[in-house]
Order: sequence, then structure tokens, then C-alpha cells
Amino acid sequence: MNALPGAIPARLAEVDAAGWRATGAAVRARGGRLLSLWAADRRDLGEGHVAFAAFAGAEGLLLLRLPLANRDAPSAPDLSDLFLPAVRLQRACTDLSGVAFEGARDPRPWLRHGAWPAGVHPLRRDFVARQSFAPVPDDYPFVSVAGEGVHEIPVGPVHAGIIEPGHFRFSVLGERVLRLEERLGYKHKGIEKRCESLAAAEA
Repeated sequence: MNALPGAIPARLAEVDAAGWRATGAAVRARGGRLLSLWAADRRDLGEGHVAFAAFAGAEGLLLLRLPLANRDAPSAPDLSDLFLPAVRLQRACTDLSGVAFEGARDPRPWLRHGAWPAGVHPLRRDFVARQSFAPVPDDYPFVSVAGEGVHEIPVGPVHAGIIEPGHFRFSVLGERVLRLEERLGYKHKGIEKRCESLAAAEA
């Protein structure tokens, strides 16, 4: 484990798959939080794909680095049973970088919205940023709630107001909301990919 320079105490540790899970569990047991989770395609540097997770705890920040073995179908252990916010972060990693999370509770797409074909991952190094795709039908598998008197009310993604576009599925029984399922990310602009071709000051 290496100390990182900065005003806040921070450490970097490289782990294997077992260490990824064990460290996440230890952080949770000590009351720590998951700050972020992402993946990087570092094949051009001879490193393959790498998953990262950032945690906050009483001792400061901890950054985990997990090299992924399979260069063509990289995967990492799921952390969503330890930290619920990992669900959407992992789904975004899968959409953008093609990194799957073994045993994930929700493997559905998060950011793709039919804007690019399944199997295409914009944050991979070999993705050509200037290419375009015809819209693809997006049959998103919303979770259904069934039962006598249950109604499903869809709202958005285009709706009145100034908030980000989002699609919301309300499953209701009278005035009671049984389930609300939201789908966001319609305004994803590909800024990460754009920044690959910019100098730091321009980005």
C-alpha cells in the first residue's frame, strides 16, 4: 500500500479479485463509504483493463486498483451487496468500458439508451470517437409489479421542469407507490472520450 501526496490522507493499493471483495467488506465493516467506481482500458500501456474503487473512511481515502485478467472480456467481483450505490456505477462501467461485474444484482444497461449497439464500449481505446450509429431499439427491461388494482404510470424522459431528463415508472396501488424505477443518463455527452484527445488545460 502506497501513500499518495495531498492535503487529505490517501493510500493506493493494488489488489487481486479476492482482495477487492475483502477490502470492500472491511471498509464497510468500519463504517466507510464507497465514493466512486470506474474502469480504464490501459491496453495501450500493456496493462489490460483495470477497475478502480475509491473509498472514504476515518483514516482518509483509499484507492483500490484491480488489474483484470481477460483482455477481451474483463470482469471484476460485484460490490453492490456491500455498497448499494455500486449498482449504477458498475452498470456504467459495463456500458462504457465493457467490464462486467460477476454476480451483479442488476446487470441491465444504464447509459446506452440505444445510442450505440450492444457490445460497443465508447471508453475502450480502440473505439473511434467520430463514428456514428443509427438509433437502436431500446427494449429496457423495467421491473414489473403485478397484482389486482396495480397500475403502472410512465413519466418522461421528456417532461415539464428544469431537471435532467429521466424516465420514471411508478407502480401504484391507489395512492400507494409500490415501486419507483428510474432511468437516467439521457444527457450523457461522451465528455470522458472527448478529453482523451485534449491537453489537460483544454479539458
